[in-house]
Amino acid sequence: MLRTKLADKSLEKQRAALGSRKVRLLDSLKVANPLLWRVASLQLFPDYTSDVKGYAGAKEFYGKEFFRYANLADAAYEGVPAVFEAFDQYAQLLTKMQVSSADFAQWTDLQLAKIPPTSKTYRMALGGIVSGLKTATSTLYPEYGRKYIDRYKTASQGEIAKMDMELKRSGTSTPGFEAPDLVGMTPDSQTYSLSKMRGKLVLIDFWASWCGPCRKENPNVVANYNKYKDKGFDILGVSLDREPNAWKKAIKDDGLPWHHISDLKGWQSAHAALYAVSSIPQTVLVDKDGKILARNIRGEQLGAKLKELLGE
Repeated sequence: MLRTKLADKSLEKQRAALGSRKVRLLDSLKVANPLLWRVASLQLFPDYTSDVKGYAGAKEFYGKEFFRYANLADAAYEGVPAVFEAFDQYAQLLTKMQVSSADFAQWTDLQLAKIPPTSKTYRMALGGIVSGLKTATSTLYPEYGRKYIDRYKTASQGEIAKMDMELKRSGTSTPGFEAPDLVGMTPDSQTYSLSKMRGKLVLIDFWASWCGPCRKENPNVVANYNKYKDKGFDILGVSLDREPNAWKKAIKDDGLPWHHISDLKGWQSAHAALYAVSSIPQTVLVDKDGKILARNIRGEQLGAKLKELLGE
């Protein structure tokens, strides 16, 4: 126990000494090389030690003090791409430390408030946060990505459309996020969309006439449809067929009485791309408000889930 305490004290001293060296380095660069100083001020951050006062712990310390050495209000940071990288690192660190959503929002807002809101620096910082959340596969990624899009959609630099598509795709695997709309041609050459089914519990069923496992699963889907259709359950079949006659014949032969759409592009289907579908059969269960409940449930799991949500 004594040896452990001595080792901890030694480590604390090393961290304190490292912090002093960081400050001296930054002071020496400030006059000698202002650009390098600004880059370094973003890449170097203070170290948390047990004797630090005024913080609940390491999470709060780094959430509030990560950019202690950088004057983010300095207009010169507009020409420093390292701003993006620094905020990317910041978002990843807080995510790895399992900071709560509320604390993440509070502390990132605190950092962003230091930056002129109409500046290029702000855009790089917010973009870095989005990038960091995406890399860390954080559930906050869609929320902050949407903030970025809403803020800069009228001043796109070529990134908005790509980000919008990525956000839609990421949300299709995340319970609680809105299911992107699906619009396609019906077997009788009309147009139908997922949004028209709002108010019902909907199973989006990605399948194809040529898919053996899909056809094998169809009797189970039909049985569940017949059991729960009068309780607010419906299905949108999204086919990855290319041949319209084969698609229509499979619907008739398997007795699939629900709504169907397809763009008849096979694996190049825009519908499949939007929902990141790389294999079929694949399903997405959507609630009455259009929010995703679950993904890829079928067989006994489908029946059990419908029973849980709608009863016997």
